[in-house]
Amino acid sequence: MMKIGIDYFAASTHAPGIGRYGRELVRALVRLSDCPELLLWSWGRGESLGENALGLAGPDVVHQAKRVSIRLPQRAAGVLQKITGKGPEALCGPLDIFHRMTPFTPALGRSVAHRPRQVQPLLELPAPGSSGESELRNALLEMDAIVCGSRAGAQQAIEQLGLPAERVHAVTTGADHWLRDTAPLTAGSLQQAGPPQLLVLGAISEARRPLGILSAFEALIEYKPHSNTKLVFCGRGGDLANAFRDALAASPVAHAVSWIDDPVEEDLPALVAGSTALIHMSAGELSPITPLEALTFGAAVVASDLPAFREVLATTPGAFLMPSDTPDDPAELARAMQAAIESGVDQSAREQRMIQAQKYTWRANAEETLALWRALTPPRS
Repeated sequence: MMKIGIDYFAASTHAPGIGRYGRELVRALVRLSDCPELLLWSWGRGESLGENALGLAGPDVVHQAKRVSIRLPQRAAGVLQKITGKGPEALCGPLDIFHRMTPFTPALGRSVAHRPRQVQPLLELPAPGSSGESELRNALLEMDAIVCGSRAGAQQAIEQLGLPAERVHAVTTGADHWLRDTAPLTAGSLQQAGPPQLLVLGAISEARRPLGILSAFEALIEYKPHSNTKLVFCGRGGDLANAFRDALAASPVAHAVSWIDDPVEEDLPALVAGSTALIHMSAGELSPITPLEALTFGAAVVASDLPAFREVLATTPGAFLMPSDTPDDPAELARAMQAAIESGVDQSAREQRMIQAQKYTWRANAEETLALWRALTPPRS
């Protein structure tokens, strides 16, 4: 049987982003009848998510994963690793595959006798020409396989970073995680309960263009002054937190805007299900996870025209793609917001979006990842 090591620290301590990816991948794997032996490697200090969030136990679990943890600060663990020359395989035993979450740490041991193949998920690209781009490229060239959550994203990574095409693979992006937490709610049922609501998920940072979204909302309300539409930002403060706070305080539509600056994971399913449309401006994302989370509940979507988003949204009713490489045009974005509101309150359109999202499951992600592992490593005798 294959022996797979997985970097599980982020999965066990961080709800969104790479943490969700690792957690949901493992959660789906342990429910597959042909799941290989899994060793979940974790080093570092951080408050662990609850057992329900991890999903490693339950009547439908058919394989028990083993967890190996070192409760040291990551910097101290890194120093210890340099001194001993030993990596995760020292505690886990010989591995066939080490599935990473970051290409930089933890390092594998210096011994090459039983060096595992390394697989690295790639969710986002740095800005072209940035200082981090070269560092990331060099790290990824050490990997045996790179995994992206869309075919378009995989191609974008190959072109921007100059990666060998045969090492870059696309797998299905899972987006059904919140459905477990909202049953027996039906998509759209919450949305019908109140006024139209536009939702923005993610940190208040330059990449998310919160100031442009606020300006577009102001244009929308100016065009429809009697509209009762609400705008909700849900994300921690990022590099534009102070500028956004100042702009919101001076905005004529401040009464219709709210900012949830300390998101609670358990509240997100109802928040998304209760929204008319998602507004998701971004850059560099290689996975359509956030738009798919909205489609899962039937919400309309206004998103940046990124290749990974286009792959999913190009034929989606009620999805509107905005140029990602030009300055914000408040009037254009306001028109897209209005069109999304109209589609977001259309129950038939919401049901079409729900149906489209149904194939994007974490089980499919796990099955395709398992197939990749097998292709990388022949069975041991």
